[in-house]
Amino acid sequence: MSLKTTPQNASKSEGFHTIAPDGDLVLVVGAGESKVRLRVYSQCLKAASKVFAAMFSPRWSEGQNLSAESPPEIALPADDAQTMKIICSVLHYKIDRDVNEHPADVILNLAVHADKYDLMHIMGPQIEPWLKDMPITTRDRFYRWAMLMLTPNLEHTREFLFELVAKHAGSYAEFMQEDVLRTVLEYSDLYRLEETRIKLRAELSELLRKQSASTCNCCQTEQKLGSQRAIAKLLRVYSPLRMLKVPAFEVMMRQETLG
Repeated sequence: MSLKTTPQNASKSEGFHTIAPDGDLVLVVGAGESKVRLRVYSQCLKAASKVFAAMFSPRWSEGQNLSAESPPEIALPADDAQTMKIICSVLHYKIDRDVNEHPADVILNLAVHADKYDLMHIMGPQIEPWLKDMPITTRDRFYRWAMLMLTPNLEHTREFLFELVAKHAGSYAEFMQEDVLRTVLEYSDLYRLEETRIKLRAELSELLRKQSASTCNCCQTEQKLGSQRAIAKLLRVYSPLRMLKVPAFEVMMRQETLG
């Protein structure tokens, strides 16, 4: 983290965002071409976050010489520029777009940064409505699950885990190629998911086998014979190898039609 003073004409330069026109601090967020400067009120940051309150305490160089006339620059190269702009806008009541309108990776990045700077008590309510929208793709489900890893006080953990286990047939490892997911999830989390999915598939196979074995040939009605034939067909269609290639939810829905 480096410290220097912002030039007087900096607010007119590209990559400079004035969240507070007379702010006493400029955050230089990110690195390389994505780097942005955010002019903010240090008091807004300190009031919202214990981390910022400590960072900008007079005991440290970052908290000294704060001035609206010549605001010092604080470099945060490890943080995401877009994410910090949204967070600072929320803290200054300058948000011009619903947080939940952003894509999944941006939302998760918000949670990661909020967790880092002890801002989940503020950003959590902003993000929570997004969690209530049931995702369609496995990727969306992964992002929401990762979010819940950071916000265990929020609801829907079981629902998203069920969706991940029952409605995805392919590998989970492909999702770990996304940087923001790797900041929250570990491969051990994927192993637990896979173990749960294997157990679910095994239980479904066993249930089909038991249903088939429980049918007898005595006093068979047409309805019972039809059910027996349906179970036998499911056993043929969903062999152990086939079970590995389809979502478990598909098998569950087919079984449910048997009554």
